[in-house]
Amino acid sequence: MTDPALAHDRHKRVEAEMHHWIVSARRMVHDDFTGNETELQRLVMQAASAMMMQDRLAQIQDSLDEIKTALHQRDGR
Repeated sequence: MTDPALAHDRHKRVEAEMHHWIVSARRMVHDDFTGNETELQRLVMQAASAMMMQDRLAQIQDSLDEIKTALHQRDGR
């Protein structure tokens, strides 16, 4: 069972991370946007989600590379 305090902390971190990506995406999308506010919000959320996932994937790839390096060093390759 998950500790409620840990779950709450994780939720707050995800909120803060998503806010960062929303702000970044809004700047990026807003520069070239000519539609209405609803469409702007939709595009911002799509861009923010994509940017957040790309960042997370890059972090995962970095972790995998570190694990591979450690395993190779351990095995003497």
